[in-house]
Amino acid sequence: QIFSLHVNFITRNSYFFSSFLFDSSFDRLESINFEQIQSNTLIAVLSNLSSLPHLASLTIETSNIQEEINDIYRLIFVLPKLKYYRISFPNKCHSITLPLAVNNQCTSIEYLVIDHYCSLNELVSLISYTPKLRRLTVHKIKMNDSNITISPSITLANLNSIFLDFHQTTFNILEIFITEKFPNLKSLFIAGSDDITFLDAYRWEQLILNHFPQLEKFYLVYDDLLDNEEKYPRFTGRSNEFSSSFWIERQWLFEAEIKDTDIEYTICSYRKRWYDDIEDNIANRDVKHSTFTNLTFECVPSSMFEEVMPKEIERVLTITKIYHLEILEKKFSIPALIQVVNLLPDITTLKIHSLSTDETTELTLKELLI
Repeated sequence: QIFSLHVNFITRNSYFFSSFLFDSSFDRLESINFEQIQSNTLIAVLSNLSSLPHLASLTIETSNIQEEINDIYRLIFVLPKLKYYRISFPNKCHSITLPLAVNNQCTSIEYLVIDHYCSLNELVSLISYTPKLRRLTVHKIKMNDSNITISPSITLANLNSIFLDFHQTTFNILEIFITEKFPNLKSLFIAGSDDITFLDAYRWEQLILNHFPQLEKFYLVYDDLLDNEEKYPRFTGRSNEFSSSFWIERQWLFEAEIKDTDIEYTICSYRKRWYDDIEDNIANRDVKHSTFTNLTFECVPSSMFEEVMPKEIERVLTITKIYHLEILEKKFSIPALIQVVNLLPDITTLKIHSLSTDETTELTLKELLI
């Protein structure tokens, strides 16, 4: 008996699979993974899967999906025992126009991974078919929803974990969406950019306290590009709010990384950091947790350092003070190090992986005394 099937459609000639029938010899099949499957083949194969009584997991990686997306979801939602479903394709597909589900259309899906472009209103339509959903992951949310409508009939009481990619959507839209119908969230992972409000610690604090007091895990990844300074204003709220008692009590750490010409901010659960052993020797744990913001440098071009780095550091400091600095850059020069330290007056610990000792470098007396 076959329990798992993994097929990579490396050839476009998929006539065999288009006409293949899953007979009684596949009765024990529980998991299927289709890679590089063409849309016409996919529709034909999906039409045949409802005869599999134990199929619990289905993963689809395809391309060039357009209007077929609606037929794909219709065929998925009639699979009787499906618990896990993942669909992935890179292109922007035709709009999803499925109507909201009625009671007899509800599926058994508990884990849903949507790795294709999808608006929030389209997502609302899809999750209306999945009332048993426990974990939802959406990688590419389209920026085309000014008004989000969630039907009162949609209740996801079992949903406890969400990953949402909001790189094309604002914080306000996120706030409206997640506060509607997800009352029992325990894990929230958000990726965002292009809206500095994602870095407003007070807004997050109020959102979590008022709507998700039971939240156990919170993850945020925010990408700030160098050219954002012209497109979007700098953060103008109170700085260092991610070191307030709200974040310390939950042991959710705020960090920043400057990589090339971009800044990545993250919030994640506490794990031991490189500077913890050092601080254990000089401060008690309560003091340490009030000053845990870390900044990392990596892959910063030396030719851009003098022009780019001060701007990026200044942008970081509008949001948080920096107490710990780790430099991953290879052969970081001493003048550059001095420049960085001067820009970060609150540093208590410094870790340098590779320092250039170019003897031709001349330092002034003032620099030597720093």
